[in-house]
Amino acid sequence: MQPDPLPERSTTTTSAPLRTRKARQPQLEIPRTPIQIRRSVEPIRKPGIQVIEALKDLDERFQNPRCLQCDGNAQLDITNEGIVISCSICKKAQRVDSKTLQRLADHLAATCFWCKKQRTLKSVERSYGNILSCQNPICGRNNTWQGISERIGRLL
Repeated sequence: MQPDPLPERSTTTTSAPLRTRKARQPQLEIPRTPIQIRRSVEPIRKPGIQVIEALKDLDERFQNPRCLQCDGNAQLDITNEGIVISCSICKKAQRVDSKTLQRLADHLAATCFWCKKQRTLKSVERSYGNILSCQNPICGRNNTWQGISERIGRLL
């Protein structure tokens, strides 16, 4: 046996003792129910999609919309101007006609945001866009297609 070339040294600390924190309780993971999992995986629907889908079902012209300017692919959008056909190529937007929008409002049984009456909205073309004007004599408020689509989206 050979002697250990380095003798063991004892080490001592001269610093103050370390403060110990209270041990944290491990947090239990709450298992997620199938409904919670489904909600997190379910795609978020774009506001207005129900209105646009209803318009496509109501009138086949809007199934595969084309731009009237350049004949490029287009899509239906809900903007400040109402429901429009937006071209992906030339970026022009054309409003959907008032008569079609009236049929859509009737089909959706759209209600006025103020008086909550059904079947009182009339599609009206204005210089700034297509709106739905309430024909209830007590109300007379203007409703936008953005507002209608948001309310319908909340109902579904």
